[in-house]
Amino acid sequence: MARPNIRPIEIRPPRVASLIGAIAMFAVAALPAALWFADPELARERPWFLVGVGAFLTMFALGGLVYALLNRLRLYPDRLEYRQFAGTVVVRAADIVGYRPPGDGDLMVEYRTSDGHGRLTLPGHLSKNPDFVAWVAPLKNLDLEDYQREEARLEANDQLGVSIEARQERLLFLKRLQVPAWVVSAIIGIWFLFGHYGRDVALALVVAMPLVGVLTVVAGRGGVSLLRQSNWPGADLGALIVVPMFVLVVATFGVRMIDTTNAVALGLAVALVLTGLLWLTDRGAGKAAWPMALFYGCGLGWGLIVVLNERLDLAAPQVMEARVVARSGAADDDPALTLASAVRQTPLEDMSVSAERFEASPIGATVCLAVHPGRFGLRYAFITDCPGAALPKT
Repeated sequence: MARPNIRPIEIRPPRVASLIGAIAMFAVAALPAALWFADPELARERPWFLVGVGAFLTMFALGGLVYALLNRLRLYPDRLEYRQFAGTVVVRAADIVGYRPPGDGDLMVEYRTSDGHGRLTLPGHLSKNPDFVAWVAPLKNLDLEDYQREEARLEANDQLGVSIEARQERLLFLKRLQVPAWVVSAIIGIWFLFGHYGRDVALALVVAMPLVGVLTVVAGRGGVSLLRQSNWPGADLGALIVVPMFVLVVATFGVRMIDTTNAVALGLAVALVLTGLLWLTDRGAGKAAWPMALFYGCGLGWGLIVVLNERLDLAAPQVMEARVVARSGAADDDPALTLASAVRQTPLEDMSVSAERFEASPIGATVCLAVHPGRFGLRYAFITDCPGAALPKT
């Protein structure tokens, strides 16, 4: 492949910006140490958490510093050399298949190797460097090729219309649904999480959204996808599974399961069914879409089981006593109690409580649990007032 007649050019990361970023990351890495000395109680309760977070952030900051000092790209007419911490990678121009623009992330160069196919990840800032832009100008834009190939496939899909014009019109109509789908899904999600009225209606809508998404994919006849997130000329209605998965998982944080193992098993079974349903109905997304289908399936499966088990449970709870064996936080900073009771062999850890209950519940004190049977037989519990107690409910 012919190359512009250019001299070897060396491109380094923006030195000042990289160093400032590394210094900022070291400052963030110092926060766990500051918390260690500022909050001795937290240091006693969760020492390994602070050490682990501090070590991770420090390694991340060191990586940023090494990147700023060592990384460089050298361009030759017949090859490129990319030096990084792990060593120098040399790619011949004749072996390069093409590149993928960075978008919001890194730039990818794909090339042939003796044993198949290789990928070189380069920092996204190179796409703004004029020397690098001139060097890659003769290469294929693989994302653009993929987009054009998918666009041609959709325009040739006679299920979308009898003519190319009709198919293009249908695709345009389907793509116009993307923004309304996100807006409506977000409104329903906020209603579900924070609304005080019509909570059953909001729950029904959240549960129905993934089903509506699947039916829309089927009715879209190949022009709609739930699993494609980029480089897709058709309609991406992923909001119909992203939003319900997110709000359902968030809603599980307020439910303390007792029969956790059974809940996980049932949630996994539902997740596998949902994963298969998403992947089979959205086959146009390709084989690479199954990890996304599995991710969404697991989130939806767990969220549906926990939330429906709690929201549809109409049976009266059983109130029983529990003993406080540990406390975390403070009355004005995320107060929580760890309880030992006959309901489970292992303690119920970090159950959130009100400031008043936290102050009135020292270690060894007795509190009461409302143990609910659950709609699916999966027990869950909340801390409640003991009979005759004057404390406000948590």
